[in-house]
Amino acid sequence: MRFRTTTQGFSEWALTVQRPAFEVTDINFDATGVAVGDTVSVDVTVTNQGGFAGEDTVGLVVDGEAVTATVVRVAAGASETVVFDHTFTEAGPVIVESYGDLVAEHEGAEVEPVTR
Repeated sequence: MRFRTTTQGFSEWALTVQRPAFEVTDINFDATGVAVGDTVSVDVTVTNQGGFAGEDTVGLVVDGEAVTATVVRVAAGASETVVFDHTFTEAGPVIVESYGDLVAEHEGAEVEPVTR
């Protein structure tokens, strides 16, 4: 954000405000051998490409349904990884997403029926 003004008797001056700029840069989990009832850790990496530290809400979405969210604090120019644990309750293909300022997807994961 930038403001510019001129005041009578003074030169023109500008005020620049830097702020955080968050982006979900990676989402990852191991879907190998996942069965109904298994709990999987989903790693979501959030990067702050802005000039100041800040907080953003990052959430986990499974098959279009928001299941949990947390607030993450990220320093300027840094990344933080948030770990969500999720238990799958249905068999079949799933889409796991995260939200912040950008949605990232992990498609093609297949949850197997319980065969124990």
